[in-house]
Amino acid sequence: MSIVTSRSKRLRTMVVHALVAFCIVSCSPGRDRNLWHRDFAKPRSGMTATRSGELTGYWEGDIAMGSVRAKIESGKITLAIRCDSDGKIVAQGSALISVEQGDPSTMILQNDLLSDGDEVCGFRFNKGNRFAFALAPQGILKINFAGTSVSELTKLADLENAQ
Repeated sequence: MSIVTSRSKRLRTMVVHALVAFCIVSCSPGRDRNLWHRDFAKPRSGMTATRSGELTGYWEGDIAMGSVRAKIESGKITLAIRCDSDGKIVAQGSALISVEQGDPSTMILQNDLLSDGDEVCGFRFNKGNRFAFALAPQGILKINFAGTSVSELTKLADLENAQ
């Protein structure tokens, strides 16, 4: 076998491995594909691990349908509801938001917030729906989901503290 053929085969093998690695990374789901699969660090010795005055971060609480987790970023909200106690029936969706500060402050959906669930477990909020909210002490977010329910969510983590 010639040196050129040997190098050509090694180069081809390296290219194939690089393509496979690229496909694995680009096709794998992100860490927030399901907010219910996320683990959050527990605060030590009763100290809160979050900056309670900030809207951005990971939140959790109860709603009429079950439990909800929210990831609020600058300009985006992701909601995930768990409709059974075992967490086997979940629905999640994301939408762009704008925030108006005031009394109360309001998140305004810039596009539909539609879950990937089915008829058993799901939600839909339309573009333009408003979520009035207030940040309370100790990392509590009081939020009105477009007039459907008012919930108190507890801050689980700041965005950079999620595991």
